[in-house]
Amino acid sequence: MPKFKPMFDIGDWVTVLAVAKSFKVDIGQCMIEKKVVTYKANPSMVGRVVGLKRVFLGTVKSDIYGECNYLDNIGSVILYQIKQGYLNIPILAFEKDLEPVEPLKKFPLLATGLLWSDEARKQMSEYSKCFSRDAKGRFV
Repeated sequence: MPKFKPMFDIGDWVTVLAVAKSFKVDIGQCMIEKKVVTYKANPSMVGRVVGLKRVFLGTVKSDIYGECNYLDNIGSVILYQIKQGYLNIPILAFEKDLEPVEPLKKFPLLATGLLWSDEARKQMSEYSKCFSRDAKGRFV
């Protein structure tokens, strides 16, 4: 079996085009089927890769008493975990549904300086003169 080489590292900024959802479906006769389905992210989301998750696919079978559960494994898929913020639950996505993002293009305020035009700076300078200041020049 070939070794999996991830395209994205932890901490990379990505655009999520489609979200994957892992769930179980009760198909009767004491069997539960495990599936992964994708749906389009509308609008496209931007987040950071925080990890990988392997999801096993197949059918969970048990006897009539609910004992001796086992997974009849069909295969597995590897999904990326993407977070949009520190407190959010990770979003799952396939590698093919991710695009790399340059952080400074999407988030200009993360740059070392503010990316303002000279005209905008002059306007803000004039606007700041309207506020009163103390002896040390701080806003009151």
